[in-house]
Amino acid sequence: MRQKTRAVSVHLTGTELRLLQKLAFSARRSGGRKLAASVILRALIRMMQRLDVDLAGVKSAEDLKRRLLTARIKK
Repeated sequence: MRQKTRAVSVHLTGTELRLLQKLAFSARRSGGRKLAASVILRALIRMMQRLDVDLAGVKSAEDLKRRLLTARIKK
């Protein structure tokens, strides 16, 4: 069953947006379908739900990125 979705405004840099667009088109180039940016972002959020991330003391996007890169998958 498909869950109801809600619209969210996200502010991205030009570099971040180009990466998202590149990812969206790369699936199609390799024989799949073009993925919507929202599909990619939802998949990333679902992936983060499986991580055991300690967010205590995080003060910046760089701090968060480091924590995510070193996080372990929940057991």
